[in-house]
Amino acid sequence: MLILLLRVAGLCMFIIWASDCFIREFQTTALCEGFSLFPVPKVFASIRLFLCALTSSLLIWHIKCLNHFPGFRRILKHLVWKKYFWTLVVILVLVCGYDILIISQKQETLKTLLYVFYIFEKSLEVALVLCLNFVPSNASGLPQKKFGLRFWLYMAALIVYALEGYTMFILGSTIAVQNVLSVPHTANIEDSPDITVVAGLMLLIINNGLRYYLADFFSSKCFGLDVDILGGGTKSISESLAQPATVDQARESKEASGQMPTPL
Repeated sequence: MLILLLRVAGLCMFIIWASDCFIREFQTTALCEGFSLFPVPKVFASIRLFLCALTSSLLIWHIKCLNHFPGFRRILKHLVWKKYFWTLVVILVLVCGYDILIISQKQETLKTLLYVFYIFEKSLEVALVLCLNFVPSNASGLPQKKFGLRFWLYMAALIVYALEGYTMFILGSTIAVQNVLSVPHTANIEDSPDITVVAGLMLLIINNGLRYYLADFFSSKCFGLDVDILGGGTKSISESLAQPATVDQARESKEASGQMPTPL
């Protein structure tokens, strides 16, 4: 619970930092210079990201210990045949590329540390989502005590993840809109934006999309949906894992070609 409270406090500090930088300098936190409301904001932000990564690691370890968890190997063998898994992997690689791009611009030790933590935080969060997707609503480990302490801690963690994701999506989208509006509308080649700026804007939009996607997953999980959320939410977790991937692929192929799938 203490870690979750520290994460919420860190998120509030990050909102103050990001809002001040945007209103005062129209800059992202990585390029903000004159912030003075509290000292070394990059250190506070790095600590928050460390706590996020630590929470994800602890939850993954907790999930592994649950009796009703199907196991990492079974889930991975199921995921490698799923389009959404590879889409998520490609998006994660692009998002990490955005962080590396930010690091390469005006190199600074604290900024480099901050964005390295961003890479770890997002990678572990994606791994956590892939695990939680196949865990039923009694993931607290107390199926007979639905409203026990561990259950509420689990729900609190999901809510914090969703809150952080939606907040980062809103802040990132605000920056993206400002960057789009600041692009000069001219036919003069000399005034056209640098290719790095355009690539950074595209990757920022992808990063915002990933934040929203993950936040939406956690918010859906809060409602105790025992379905394969990443797979569209049309099958229960047990049905999704029990159904061979080759059958799913055949069905998707027939649906794409306009043919009615054969009932199983």
